[in-house]
Amino acid sequence: MLLEERKGPLTLSALADRAKVTRQTLYTHWGTIDNVVADTIVLARPRNRSDYEALDSRSRAELFLNELIDTLDPAMSGAIASIIGALQYDEAAGNSFGKVDDDLFAEFISVVGPITHDQFVELTGPIVISIISGGTVSRELVLSLAERAAQFLNQAPRS
Repeated sequence: MLLEERKGPLTLSALADRAKVTRQTLYTHWGTIDNVVADTIVLARPRNRSDYEALDSRSRAELFLNELIDTLDPAMSGAIASIIGALQYDEAAGNSFGKVDDDLFAEFISVVGPITHDQFVELTGPIVISIISGGTVSRELVLSLAERAAQFLNQAPRS
């Protein structure tokens, strides 16, 4: 993967060279490198919904969180960190990060169950921060977050 091979920042020019397309083609489709990274994260997520069907809410949350950890490998976490770093001065980076957040939140609701966005951030934030800071995510953290998710889901109003 190009993210793993690069020593410096990923650019549309480097990506265009690797993909054997023009930079303009990438710019036309994505606009910014942050949008490319966001789409890569969204598309890299496992999509086997049947894995969740027979599980209780805690186990569904645990599976989702472990899949999130697998998606945010070191190369991808560096790209996410660069998007986060650009948030304060680049509106496009905010849009890119928002797209990833929206997709992951919708997926959580779809495969695990309904929670609020604040609850979602409480569950996924420690994982994202641990990974982009170069740390590892312990099994104990995943289990405690999955238990917290089950509590959120049990508190959800029934319709």
